[in-house]
Amino acid sequence: MISIIAPHEFKHLAWKNGKGVTSELAISDGGDLNNFDWRLSIAGVSEDGGFSSFPAIQRYLFLLTGQGMKLEHAALDSNEVSVNYLNKPLDLAVFDGGAQTYASLANGPIRDFNLMVKSGVIEANVECLTEMSVKELQLADINFVYPLSDDCRVMLESQALDVELQAEHLMRIDSPQAMASETKRVARVKVQATQAIVIALKKVCTNLASE
Repeated sequence: MISIIAPHEFKHLAWKNGKGVTSELAISDGGDLNNFDWRLSIAGVSEDGGFSSFPAIQRYLFLLTGQGMKLEHAALDSNEVSVNYLNKPLDLAVFDGGAQTYASLANGPIRDFNLMVKSGVIEANVECLTEMSVKELQLADINFVYPLSDDCRVMLESQALDVELQAEHLMRIDSPQAMASETKRVARVKVQATQAIVIALKKVCTNLASE
């Protein structure tokens, strides 16, 4: 199944720590802010401060707009502190959602794109296009394309699909095994864009919270 989610369909929710608002683009079936297998969202950060805690969640955070942000992560089970610097659009930080994370803005507000997946349940493969190019990827169980530019094309041979995807619209592609069943080969997708995030989610545990 292929669907496109427009910005007016995103849900606006309070942060888990109550200190801001996030736009939820998509979430695993039956999931909510306190229990999900995967979740995609966009948030604006206007001041320095701590992140919400999401134990057992792996986080992938991309800078979308703004002058940048530093993230400091303090592990709960040690004295180790790791740091990420997000300086330009689509810079990526990957970190433990259960860590104590503090954000420091470089020069004014930013917007970021968040992918969160439950550790041991979902594996994520993330690709970024940061200049006009084409990436060809093997599809997983659930796949997303989120372009920042208006020149994005998504091509899926098994469905004879060639779609121009508008900036800040989310395309979701499900069940590649079914799509490839007639051709008996692995389903693949090509994404062409100047700036885009491409996400492939693979289920690694059948005992999902949503099932």
